[in-house]
Amino acid sequence: MLKVNDVVKLIEEAVKPDYAYDWDNCGLLVGDGEASVSKILITLDMTKEVLEEAIDKKCQMIISHHPLIFKAVKSVTADSYVGEIVSLLYKNDISLYCTHTPMDICVGGVNDALCEVLEIKNTSLLAPFEAGGELVACGRKGEFSKEMTKDELIAFVKEKTNAKCVRGHLENKTFRTVSLTGGAGEEFAFDALETDVFITGEIKHHTALELKRRKMSFLAIGHYESEVHFADKFACSLQNRINMLQLDAQVCVSEINTNPFDC
Repeated sequence: MLKVNDVVKLIEEAVKPDYAYDWDNCGLLVGDGEASVSKILITLDMTKEVLEEAIDKKCQMIISHHPLIFKAVKSVTADSYVGEIVSLLYKNDISLYCTHTPMDICVGGVNDALCEVLEIKNTSLLAPFEAGGELVACGRKGEFSKEMTKDELIAFVKEKTNAKCVRGHLENKTFRTVSLTGGAGEEFAFDALETDVFITGEIKHHTALELKRRKMSFLAIGHYESEVHFADKFACSLQNRINMLQLDAQVCVSEINTNPFDC
C-alpha cells in the first residue's frame, strides 16, 4: 500500500527540495506521512472548491503548485480561509503537498511544460544558478518552430495557452527566439535581452515601461495561463513512477479552473 511519505519521496526525486528559494514554503504542509494513499489530485491552486473536488473523488492526497500556507501563520482557526481548509483537510484525512519553486525549476516542471505547449525547441537555461550542486534555472530560452509576425505570435500564444488576452509590447519585427518563465517572472526579463521576445505570466507597470524603453518585446499571458499546463505533464510522470513500483494508486488532474480572472 502506498503511503503519503512514499508519494513525497517520488515527488522529490525530480522536484527536489534543494531547488526551493529561501523565501518559499513547499513540501508536505498538511497531513500524516504514514497515511495510506490510493488517489492523488494535482492542482495549480489549493482552494476550497479543489478540496471539495478531492473529497468527491475520494482522494487522500492533493499536490498543489502554489502553497496554501505561505507567510507565517500565528493561528489556525476555522473562521479563517486557511484555517478552514486545513481543518477540512484533517477532517477528511487528506494530505497536502506543495511544489512551488522546485516545480518551476525542475526538468519537466512548469517552464518545460510551457515550452512544450508553445512548441519551443533547442531549449536551454535562462539565468542559471547553482542549487543542490546542480546548474538550474527558473526560466528557459529557445526557438519557436517557425518565425512569426506580431499578429501571428499573439494569435499563436493565445491559442496554445488558452489565454483570453495577452498584454505587452512587440517591436515591429518578426519573432523566432524566445525566453520565458511562468508565473510572476519579470525578475528575469532583463536576462532575456538577447532573444526576440520574453514571455511570462505577469509584469509590473514600471518594469514594462523600462522594457519598452529598451525596445524589448514582451508578453504577459496571465499567471494561471503560464503555469497550469504543468499539471497534466506532472500527473502523467508521477503515475508512470507509481506504476513502475507496481502500486495501486491513481493520479488525476483537477477539473476546477482556479483562475481568479474571468475577463
